[in-house]
Amino acid sequence: MGRRKVGSREALRDAAAELFTRKGYRSTTMDEVADLVGIAKPTVYQYVRSKGALLESISESLLERLRADLDRVTAIGDPGDQLRETVRCFVNAIHDLRPYFEIFFGEERELPPRTRKRFRKWAREITEEITAILERALKAGLLDPGVDPRIAAFLLIGMLNSIARWYEPKGRFSAEEIVEQVLRIVRRDPASSRRG
Repeated sequence: MGRRKVGSREALRDAAAELFTRKGYRSTTMDEVADLVGIAKPTVYQYVRSKGALLESISESLLERLRADLDRVTAIGDPGDQLRETVRCFVNAIHDLRPYFEIFFGEERELPPRTRKRFRKWAREITEEITAILERALKAGLLDPGVDPRIAAFLLIGMLNSIARWYEPKGRFSAEEIVEQVLRIVRRDPASSRRG
């Protein structure tokens, strides 16, 4: 395992994310986190109070990134652009923070109940925003008229989150090509409405 120089709490968080993804939260030790960043274990505690705090920081960082991206998306006026940018922000976040997604969904049970409740509240807020984006896309004729925006939001989020399980940044498809594939599934084909 290669060492990396620690410069911040973020470096420790990234190292922990790598180890949690590879070994699992319970099987990872703080000694291993310290070793990966090239510092003594006592130094780790100058940055974070516990392994649990690292797990919380990973989850919080992911949700803050998605929240900031969606805040930017909701400021866009065109419903089609909003939908495209929603998909793009998730795919780009997965590209940048893939281990964070895997940990957030795979290790949620390890979070303290109060923290888990807070993160679920944030996740509900993100779902509400995506529902509103899909409602606007539906009104603009960009979705099939039979689509229920709330159900579609759950399906879209599930599809986007699943990308973290299989997407390889150096693989066959670029992040932008994944965005286009998702939009082909979600958006209404204007030609089909003309035929109908």
